[in-house]
Amino acid sequence: NGVLPAVAGANFLSGAGGLESLKSCSLSQLVVDSEIFGMILDTVEGFKISEETLALDVIDGVGPGGDFLRERHTLNHTLDGEQYESELSDRRTWEQWLAAGSKELPEVAEEKAKRILRDSGTIELDAGVKEELDEVLENARSYYRNK
Repeated sequence: NGVLPAVAGANFLSGAGGLESLKSCSLSQLVVDSEIFGMILDTVEGFKISEETLALDVIDGVGPGGDFLRERHTLNHTLDGEQYESELSDRRTWEQWLAAGSKELPEVAEEKAKRILRDSGTIELDAGVKEELDEVLENARSYYRNK
């Protein structure tokens, strides 16, 4: 759902981490959605087209039925970051995945969310900001208590 708005020029995509029509949220879902948004932004960014990336000389040299995987040019451009590198997807074969412990996406995302929380440290808020947030929370609690 985010690709078309992004390609059309939207500069804001919402809903990351949201569940149940945004009635609740999940840090694991936020990690998955961050990955999806990364793919979307990578798509919108496009790719470089130049004499070097077109490699017409390499195409001519290899010819029909040839093997581009043996070409230094292919190796150089395979590693140049033009392809989105997923941090969550597992590209091993089924057998390799099973042998390695076979963690499914929700578990991998939860582990990454916990790692981010563990490694990020804490952010100290200015006293005024903290007071405003406390007031907002208290107003919300009060509203729902009186409902």
